[in-house]
Amino acid sequence: MRKEQKKMRIDEGFFRLCKFAFFHLLILLLFSSVYAQEQSLEEKVKKLEKQVEKMSEELTNLQEIIRTQQKTIEKNTQKITTPKTPAYEEIIQELEDELSYNRDQTYYLKVLNSHLEIGGYGELIFLAEEKQDPQFIFSRFALRMRSSISDWLSFQSEIAIEDDVDLEINYAHFNILLSPEFNIKLGLILVPFGQFNSFYPPPGNELTSIPLVNEFLIPTVWSEPGISIYGQLNNFFPLTLTYEFLISNGLGEGGFDIVNGNRDARQDFNVDNNADKQFSGRIGFIPQLSLLPLGLVFGVSGVAGEFDDNGNNQYIGLALDGNLRMGSFSLIGEQDYIEVSGEYAQFDIENDDRIINLFPQIASFMSGHYIQVSYFFFPEEWRGQSIFFNDESQFALSLRYDHLQFDSSQKGASELDDQSIYTLGINFRPIEKSVFKIEYNHIRKFVDGDEDWVGRIQASFSTYF
Repeated sequence: MRKEQKKMRIDEGFFRLCKFAFFHLLILLLFSSVYAQEQSLEEKVKKLEKQVEKMSEELTNLQEIIRTQQKTIEKNTQKITTPKTPAYEEIIQELEDELSYNRDQTYYLKVLNSHLEIGGYGELIFLAEEKQDPQFIFSRFALRMRSSISDWLSFQSEIAIEDDVDLEINYAHFNILLSPEFNIKLGLILVPFGQFNSFYPPPGNELTSIPLVNEFLIPTVWSEPGISIYGQLNNFFPLTLTYEFLISNGLGEGGFDIVNGNRDARQDFNVDNNADKQFSGRIGFIPQLSLLPLGLVFGVSGVAGEFDDNGNNQYIGLALDGNLRMGSFSLIGEQDYIEVSGEYAQFDIENDDRIINLFPQIASFMSGHYIQVSYFFFPEEWRGQSIFFNDESQFALSLRYDHLQFDSSQKGASELDDQSIYTLGINFRPIEKSVFKIEYNHIRKFVDGDEDWVGRIQASFSTYF
């Protein structure tokens, strides 16, 4: 019994000892944790102090860098504000010129890549006539523009300076393209009367002088505001037909004059002196002659209207034109050929008492014509011998006869009436669109009713561009 009690006491003592040890161990662990935390916090504080010191050093370095940059900026500012030297200004000007050139180049590239086409032609003439001082004449300069607005609508125009007069618009019209057989023009349109009025630019003609009939009877360039229809018909074998018909304001008073011809009959584009309208048109015929070494084109034209302010006096015009090409054949060169071309025109003019009183020199009938023969050639052995002798180079020798008649009741009623010109000329085309020409004109005219012959030499250069 005592042993058991003693054993129980020992167990209780051991239990108390363990309990005491456990609590002391727990307290020790707690104090150790607190101590460790205090030690960790102290280390963190030290680390933060080191980081602050490092940031302070970096801030000091940044401040030094900023001060250095400020000094550099001040020095550069002083350099910029110093007076510009000539060399500096020259460099700046070169840069500005280059910038301007690039802008212009960009603009022209945009124009070239657009649907706008710009071109033209010019002509310089040297004129030497008997009893007159020789002179240079910059006779024609024209700018042509064409714009394709859409697949079916386009615009084209020509603005020209001729014989040192004011700027003139030769034509400016919209084209409504419907089919090869039928199309419409709206605007300022070349009158379809004769052929030369549509093919007047100097680079396209073999002689410098304009035919008398197209200078004084058909007032080339003759254009009027109006509406026309035109097209080409290919179903009339063995013929191809071309046509154009125009309704426009027409000619006015002051024309059909036996002294000055018909040029003054053209009205301003925004003027119509009466309620009548002019009707004009041309039909062209192109025979299919493929089996023969020939090319033929001929046309018939007509025009009618009333020219006086009251609309009581009518004029009726008729014109015939043609072009015949024969060749090619080998004579001087291997591709020689001959062209025969000509044009005839006449006007019948009504004159009442009012018109005769106002314009006593007005004619009742006027006519004129020309015929021209041209021989085209170029020696083949000359090709490639210089920059002027190439595959496009060509010579043309031309002979033309012109005649006008303004008053059938008497001969030589004026200098223009019964005037005739015999022309011999030669031209050289180094390229197709540029031509040098020289010609001699033997002119018969009447001065105070007496026949007089006058010689004239003309040399010219003209080109498309």
